[in-house]
Amino acid sequence: MGIRVQVGVGPLQWSRPIRIPRAQRNALNLIGSLLYLVLLAALWLGYALALLNSWRFALVLFVAIGVVLGGGLWWLGRRAWEQWGVGLVAGRG
Repeated sequence: MGIRVQVGVGPLQWSRPIRIPRAQRNALNLIGSLLYLVLLAALWLGYALALLNSWRFALVLFVAIGVVLGGGLWWLGRRAWEQWGVGLVAGRG
């Protein structure tokens, strides 16, 4: 199973498969997951510290946490649909 890189605007499309071995894909997924968890932990720590100092900064960090969590859930959902064979690009599903 390869990863396909797609670049395109309007009718101009370019697509090329990139072959990455399964072990390297697993390692990249693990690194990405760990970075995501570190980012969330840092945001929550910043939120806890911001609650002590400024409610405005705490509100901004709370919204940032929501954006990061929402983006992560969107990414997981997108990957799950692709894994089940449901394409998100018109004409590929």
